[in-house]
Amino acid sequence: MKISDENEENIRNFCVDLVSKTFLELGQYRVKEEDIVRIALSLDEDLRLDFPTLELEDIRQAFRNGVRRTEEFLLTPKTYYKWIKTQRDLIWS
Repeated sequence: MKISDENEENIRNFCVDLVSKTFLELGQYRVKEEDIVRIALSLDEDLRLDFPTLELEDIRQAFRNGVRRTEEFLLTPKTYYKWIKTQRDLIWS
């Protein structure tokens, strides 16, 4: 199901879970809960505005690949945006 067709609460919960998991996978254990929520809300907005045709599984895969296959070790909007665009380009090609 495309992000544009997903329930708003479902996307928000997905973003919080994904951001939390990603911080752990990157070894960033001392992140404040409020920072997780802020980044998750930013991700939620970016997904709705810029990637509405992708699916949540595409986003999950983008983060998985980003953590494991890039040299990015900090989770920021700039970082995750690059990961998602890379995944989107793979899907489109």
